[in-house]
Amino acid sequence: SFVAKVKNNSDVKVNEIRFQIVQSFSFHVRKSERKSDGSYGEEFAIIDSVVKPGEEKYWDLELRVPVDMFIGTLSNCPIIDIHWMLRGVICLPFPHRNTLLEIPLYFGVDDRPNRRL
Repeated sequence: SFVAKVKNNSDVKVNEIRFQIVQSFSFHVRKSERKSDGSYGEEFAIIDSVVKPGEEKYWDLELRVPVDMFIGTLSNCPIIDIHWMLRGVICLPFPHRNTLLEIPLYFGVDDRPNRRL
């Protein structure tokens, strides 16, 4: 689970907040790299996520990894890296642009030396 917090310091109402797990892959061949989005989890809209100007709201949310999403590691494979992120969208009214948040996620054991999570 995680806590989502939105503090609206603008003069624009936040209409809705959505979250989604995204999995992507990086392929490394020689000195070239290509990144591709591999899989998208279901997009979830937070119920009652309107945040008026000057307000602050919190939501306790549960993160569910889709059953068909690969969450293993390929630590012995030097040409493929797997990345996961929590993508959040703060939906604003027209003519404003939505705000996109991308937060890295780590599953399993981090076996890289000298890494602290």
